[in-house]
Amino acid sequence: MRFLFFLSVLLYCLGVFANHQNRFRVSDPKNLALGKTSSNSGYVLNPAVSVLCRSPNLYISYLNLYQQKELGSWKCGYIYPGSYLHTFTSIESFGYEHYRELHFSLGMAKRLSAKLALGYQLHLFDFYFTGCEENEFLLSADIGTLFVLNRKFKFGLWVQNLLKRNLNGVENYFADFPISGLLSSNIAIGDNSEWSLEIVNSDLKDWDIRNGLEYQMEMFCIRCGFATKPFSPTLGFGFKLHDFSLDVGGDFHKQLGYSFSLGIKVDF
Repeated sequence: MRFLFFLSVLLYCLGVFANHQNRFRVSDPKNLALGKTSSNSGYVLNPAVSVLCRSPNLYISYLNLYQQKELGSWKCGYIYPGSYLHTFTSIESFGYEHYRELHFSLGMAKRLSAKLALGYQLHLFDFYFTGCEENEFLLSADIGTLFVLNRKFKFGLWVQNLLKRNLNGVENYFADFPISGLLSSNIAIGDNSEWSLEIVNSDLKDWDIRNGLEYQMEMFCIRCGFATKPFSPTLGFGFKLHDFSLDVGGDFHKQLGYSFSLGIKVDF
């Protein structure tokens, strides 16, 4: 019965998929290196994935889009795996002289069974534009599920902006915040490799396929992948020493050029 309920939610969310490429900007080097897939992110994108964290950790990262200093963003977050709930919070900053954006998020996740987890995340956006009399404040909520079939197969569903509210200003600003979702899977290949595959539908018309491959070598790992809309090859690496992790990732856009991201994570 639980599986049928999970399947019905999955099919419903696939029916309302709308990819918001203009809003999907996350300072996560692991996500960027693995074809922009969210399921194997080093930080929490799908809120349900936080149940896989075994110890508290603090992370900070920087993302630069297309080698333009005006298009840089910083993110800092903390994840705490409790005995009953896994909780996490983050703050992200993006902007330049005429535009600034602050993004606060708070979420939680819980295992419903040995194989199924459910997560919820709340976002508060603070926007400032040159010429505006006051800041714009937007509130939105995401929901995510994680299904761990066995040690080799994991499936996730992440639906963004399922609930949303404009706290002030113009209501039609939510045109940039449509309901969107990503269906993902992680498949272990041997003992040292994992393949991440993600399917996204844009405006119920165009399909985007993202995938990435990670190969682990003791303390060092190599990552690569690509996204198909637009086609963007990605590459990166990671280094882990005891409780300290360093991740670097980048991608290439044919017209706009290179983007890169750098992140540091510490486990406690």
